[in-house]
Formats: sequence, C-alpha cells, structure tokens
Amino acid sequence: MRLRKFDDHLHEKLRDPEYAITYLETAMEDGIEEFLYALREIACAQEGGIQHIAEQAQLGRESMYKSLSKRGNPRIKTLDSILSAIGLQFSITPTRTNVRGATKPRTRGNKTRHPASV
Repeated sequence: MRLRKFDDHLHEKLRDPEYAITYLETAMEDGIEEFLYALREIACAQEGGIQHIAEQAQLGRESMYKSLSKRGNPRIKTLDSILSAIGLQFSITPTRTNVRGATKPRTRGNKTRHPASV
C-alpha cells in the first residue's frame, strides 16, 4: 500500500516539466536503461497515460513499451516523438571542460573523438 502511495506521489511530481527534466537528467547519468525507464515513468504519469502519449507520438502502445524497455533500442526519432508528446525536447550540453574552457574530446575504444563529431 505504501508503494502505491509513493507511485502516485511520484507520478504527480512527474507531471511537472521541471521535475521531469531533472528526473531524466539524473537517470541519464546512470545510463541509457535508466533513462528509458525514467522516460517510461514520465509517459505513464501524464494525463491519459502511456496510451495517450503513444498516440500523440504516433506510435503503437506496444511499440512504445518495447522502445522504452530495458532491452529497448529506440531510434532517436522515436525518442524525439515521445519527448515532444510529453512537452519536452532534446538539449545538447558539453560533458566536461578543460582549464581554457575548450571541450575535452570523448574517447571510445582506441579512437579519440571530438564531441562535435559524436
């Protein structure tokens, strides 16, 4: 019973765009799976629930659940549609800066890539 009250409270807070943004940013720091889970929770919390958000994003409900599952691998266009249906959008920010303020390149494997080319 307490968990249900917590879920109701969380969903109420997730309807606030500023809270939802903070929730997504925090989840993203923990990884893609956590981000997808957080986005699903935000979609569920909206008026009309995930069915309404899926319709607004022009996705099938099952397709949206699959995209936002732990094994989901949604296209960026799908994520953009879901975010837009919720009233949010992507924003790109630098990850780190060095002493002079230039962005440090990110590394993947043996290659060093500049953030602009990622």
